[in-house]
Parts: sequence; structure tokens; C-alpha cells
Amino acid sequence: MKIIFFSLTFLTLFGCKDSQTRNTNGTQETKENQHSVLIIDKPSDIEIPEGTVWIPGGEFTQGAVKGDEMAMGQEKPGHDVAVDGFFMDKTEVTNAEFREFVDATGYITLAEREIEWEEMKKQLPAGTPKPHDSILQPGSLVFKKTKSSVSNIYDYSQWWEWKIGANWKHPQLG
Repeated sequence: MKIIFFSLTFLTLFGCKDSQTRNTNGTQETKENQHSVLIIDKPSDIEIPEGTVWIPGGEFTQGAVKGDEMAMGQEKPGHDVAVDGFFMDKTEVTNAEFREFVDATGYITLAEREIEWEEMKKQLPAGTPKPHDSILQPGSLVFKKTKSSVSNIYDYSQWWEWKIGANWKHPQLG
């Protein structure tokens, strides 16, 4: 079976970090004050899975550039990020391929999982009250077309809306 989520899992588990670089010949280039190894080139002992391509690792600055007056607070300060190389499918995953993956593995997407309040509140500001159970249900943000021009580009609620039950199996709920 085609491994659909290999690249995403690889990136998530081994992705952003401080870096040293490891080339395919096994040599390492160490960056000062860094602690881990950045995989740039495809390791020579790994075969490229069928239907995928190797995306080389690298480094970039994430966030606002110094002096950017339009940047939002959460974009500051810009900081260096390193991402390991990873495999990615050459083509998009179709709904049929995703269904095959789900059927073979029993995978349940985040939009389908029951919400655990104790876990969710760890990601919220302290003291955030628990929503009523009737709205604390699995779902997804869905795009909604605006009726007029957007007045405040920082107010995402103008074009995103939470829909209980919306997920890859039920996109029409959006």
C-alpha cells in the first residue's frame, strides 16, 4: 500500500530544529551552538518510495523581518528554523486514495475525533471557560464567502466558520 502520510509524519517528527548538516556522504558540517543534525540530502541508504520525490532540507527565517510595521505580534521576532529533508508524493492524494488509507489503517482525522476538554484547554489562555458540550463537538473550520469586502484582514471570522460534523467525509456541511 502506498504510504500516504509518510512525508507529513517524517516532517512532523523530525522537522523544525536547530541544526548541523549531514550530507549523503556522511560528513557533518556543524553550526556553532547547535545540537542536532539537519538532513539536507537524501541519505544514501534509503530508497525513494514509489510515487514520491525527495525534498531537500534547509534553513529559513520564520516570522517577521526586522522593521516590518505591518507584522502581527505572533510573527515576531523572526527566528531561524531548520527543516529536515523529507519525501513527498508526486501528486495530490485523491479522496479514493485517502479512503483506502483510512480503511487500511483505521486512521481518524482530527476533525472526526471527540474533543477532550482537558487537552484542549492546555492550548487556550488560562481561565478560558469550557464551552457547552453541545458545541464542543468534532468538526472543522470551513471557508465562507464574504458578502462584501473584508473590513479587517486580521478578523478571520469574516471568512472562516466552525461547523460541527464537517470533515473529509462530510464536506457539504461547509
